[in-house]
Amino acid sequence: MATSNWQKFVLLLWKNWILQKRHYIQTLFEILIPVLCCSILLLVRALVDPEYVDRNSVFKPLETDRLTHLEKLAQEKQFEFKLAYSPQNVVLEQIVQEAVRSLNANDPKARLTYAAFADARAMESVLAESTFLAGVEFADSWADLTAGASMPDNLTFAVRFPSELRDDEFQFSNWVTNLLVVPFSPRLRNP
Repeated sequence: MATSNWQKFVLLLWKNWILQKRHYIQTLFEILIPVLCCSILLLVRALVDPEYVDRNSVFKPLETDRLTHLEKLAQEKQFEFKLAYSPQNVVLEQIVQEAVRSLNANDPKARLTYAAFADARAMESVLAESTFLAGVEFADSWADLTAGASMPDNLTFAVRFPSELRDDEFQFSNWVTNLLVVPFSPRLRNP
């Protein structure tokens, strides 16, 4: 004789009821622990007064077409408004010169200058020891690029920053790249 799905369901319910009755302490914990946890959450929520903000927070956008927002930081950290690039050649100098001109167009003091280096290794060693703003590293294979040659379709570059952080008010004093995991700091969590 075949049993229906309903009868199988009722038998499973009956079996679970018997197991629950035999293990009454486990059943009691299964009921009380969720109730206790929810009660604690409600109690904590009742103890904290909500803070209502009736206006939207609007943050000033970061102006990427000018360097005037770095003026205060430049005085505190004493870095130069100087851009390094490598490798040194006429074509890449024109690209960097145009970028510097564009950034200086919106700066009343026109402070940004640039310096060229023979290769990426020389530029990185200078960036590690100097007060340059940043460095732009093009592929070293472009060192022999001439003015008449066509530019590659895919212009790739890397922006290299000096080894120290510029703004370490709520950060560590350096990038801590030698560590696999950054140690916990309460300043990072609650600035």
